[in-house]
Amino acid sequence: MCSESLVTPRALVRMASQCISLTQAVVPGKLLLHNVYRNISQKQAWDSPVLLTREARRDLEWWLMALPNWNGAPLLAPPVDLHNIHNIHSF
Repeated sequence: MCSESLVTPRALVRMASQCISLTQAVVPGKLLLHNVYRNISQKQAWDSPVLLTREARRDLEWWLMALPNWNGAPLLAPPVDLHNIHNIHSF
């Protein structure tokens, strides 16, 4: 990333939301969004660019570096097949 980055708060929220959706598998990840949220809180309007702080940029870079190295193993059980539950009650 370049040394100074302008980004809209809307784009930061979109990135943070995608990261949050992964935090059950990438356990320390939620802690590494604090500076991004701090950056978002400084918005004037959702589409008015804000200067991405060094700390927020560092957090986002962590996500870019960490995700390819994560094993991707789910921590949660696979979703329940509701069709099979219906068949169980048919007995």
